[in-house]
Amino acid sequence: MGERYQSIARRLLAEIESGLYRKGELLPTRTELSLRFEVARATVDRAVALLIRRGILESSRGSGTLVALSGRNYRLAVVGADSGLVPKRLVPKNCCVEFILPGDLASKSERASLRAFDGIIWAYPEKAQLDWSRELPSAIPQILVNRDVEGFNYVSTDHRGAIRKITAERLALCPDGLPVFFRRSGSSGIVWEKREGGFVDACRDVSRFYEVINLPESFAERIETLDKHFPSPLKKPLILVSGALHISGAAISWVRQRGFLWRKEVFYSDFDNEYPEDVWGLRCTSFIQDYDKLFWRALEGIISLIDGTESSVRVLVPPKRVDGDT
Repeated sequence: MGERYQSIARRLLAEIESGLYRKGELLPTRTELSLRFEVARATVDRAVALLIRRGILESSRGSGTLVALSGRNYRLAVVGADSGLVPKRLVPKNCCVEFILPGDLASKSERASLRAFDGIIWAYPEKAQLDWSRELPSAIPQILVNRDVEGFNYVSTDHRGAIRKITAERLALCPDGLPVFFRRSGSSGIVWEKREGGFVDACRDVSRFYEVINLPESFAERIETLDKHFPSPLKKPLILVSGALHISGAAISWVRQRGFLWRKEVFYSDFDNEYPEDVWGLRCTSFIQDYDKLFWRALEGIISLIDGTESSVRVLVPPKRVDGDT
């Protein structure tokens, strides 16, 4: 029921913002709404209560629920993303959002300007930005987008869980295969750590030997590195897991050039690979992140923290899985 009441609250908010229900106008009764959305009355009650807490709706004794004449406005900072990354349709009309790039917060005095906001959303922060967030008073609500870090509020793709699950499936499917995780040389960061961690977790769960390979920057050098590690013919099947999409082109091209059998000699998976089969020549299993959902849930979360309706927000969003080689 939890997800359902939030979905209904979003629908009602969108209808209010579109002008379907105007300020001071009564909403349909709770019973009518429960029939319309085909849910229990208790689910509608939770959705309406959420909008009342946020100042969007008001409850009038003897009359019902109406659109608030003056709801609260929120001034929010989104650090690390420009306005093109967050569609305007995701931002509620009672939120004034200012987009700030990390380069504009290089000095401590510049970062002090963040104290003027009701809440701060950190988009794709790395360790430096986490240190900046710790400089701010604890009274200012903050939330991370797409980074699940202990000790912080966050709404993030479940990077570790997704990689752990697909790796475990491949290990069961191909018990004699060699699991290999690809990194880009010099790569670091929270997401890389989570994805590699999920891969290692799955291998250790079943006591399997594994390799982690750093691939160079250039396409040709990546092919050369793969040839060096895995000369043809292959001694055993490979379970390849890529930490990022930009490695996929070289890995898939290498499989095709060497004539290895897809789904038999090589199993491959990565992240955010929405390219159709006619681009790569092969269709691999990939996890597609829902960036709109991440930001919408982060906006919901930061408002809940500001209002005090939530003391913490820690949400992992499973990515959409597109199967290709299974």
